[in-house]
Amino acid sequence: MEREGGPGGATGAEVARRAAVLRPLVQAYLTGSGSLESGIRDAVWWRLERIIACRNRTGIPKSVDM
Repeated sequence: MEREGGPGGATGAEVARRAAVLRPLVQAYLTGSGSLESGIRDAVWWRLERIIACRNRTGIPKSVDM
């Protein structure tokens, strides 16, 4: 039985999210503009900021877990 979606059974939205996070990391690493470690750290902080901004925009109570 085959899985639906992308690698590891991910849906289209999950694949797009992964690509959005990984693309700048790979580009920075290949151009030598930063280390892969700093790129990962920056991507994690960027993602957390987006989650918080989305939560504030939608009015989700801060007591709700991410």
